[in-house]
Amino acid sequence: SRESCQLTLSMIGTVLEGKYRIDALIGKGGYGAVFRACQVQLDRTVAIKVMRERRDEPEHAERFVREALAVARLKHPNIITVYDYGVDDRIGAFIVMEYLEGRSLRQELQSTGALALPFAVALARQIALAAHAAHSAGIVHRDIKPENVFLEDVGDGRLAVKVLDF
Repeated sequence: SRESCQLTLSMIGTVLEGKYRIDALIGKGGYGAVFRACQVQLDRTVAIKVMRERRDEPEHAERFVREALAVARLKHPNIITVYDYGVDDRIGAFIVMEYLEGRSLRQELQSTGALALPFAVALARQIALAAHAAHSAGIVHRDIKPENVFLEDVGDGRLAVKVLDF
């Protein structure tokens, strides 16, 4: 909506909890938006996922916080790292995560079409390892899809999978 777009744009430059300065919008979906931000005290780039306010579903914010707490417990190279979460009076609930350089599996599929079989198998293996790690911790993803699989460039032409949006 237009109001949602205005809120998103007005957040640029906002400092959350005196720690995170929002620098740019990097993604938007049905449940909220993701921003590139600076963790000021550590001078580190992070990603901040902000939940779209849903006044008609008060339990939505509780699910969002549960997501942050659950994913923060997971320590796996194929699962995004959660650093922090909070609730800001101006914007609502947010999760602070590692900032990834790369593209989603959806973007990869759109640009290349079909994946080469060895590449597809390597990606599927990493996704399965992430799902297994989450299941071992009692967490079920429930929405693994190309938009929630990120391909991070780790150098030497190699890509690593990061599963997002638990």
